[in-house]
Amino acid sequence: MRRSALPFNAVTLLALLPSCPHSAVPSLHACALRVSLAGEPSVANCLLSAYARAGAVDLARQMFDEMPNPKQLISWNAMISCYAQNGLAPRVLELYQEMERQEEFMRW
Repeated sequence: MRRSALPFNAVTLLALLPSCPHSAVPSLHACALRVSLAGEPSVANCLLSAYARAGAVDLARQMFDEMPNPKQLISWNAMISCYAQNGLAPRVLELYQEMERQEEFMRW
């Protein structure tokens, strides 16, 4: 991207993450951190989903845990989907129950 003069912003990152190879996700995450984009909710959720597709459940969970509270419904759904995609049914149920216990979530 630097060679082609494309700007590195949330829009380009959101376009790249769903189609990038699994091995590129950590590099794109590092770039997002470097330019202070990783904290943007849409970018954080997209990174979480990219880690999930790569099978990096621990990194996806780390992204989820670092998101500010109250978490958006899409963040809960992305993490639940991560567990489901990676065959972790007990964690799906645990996280769903945790989501239900969140007072902030119940106001949605």
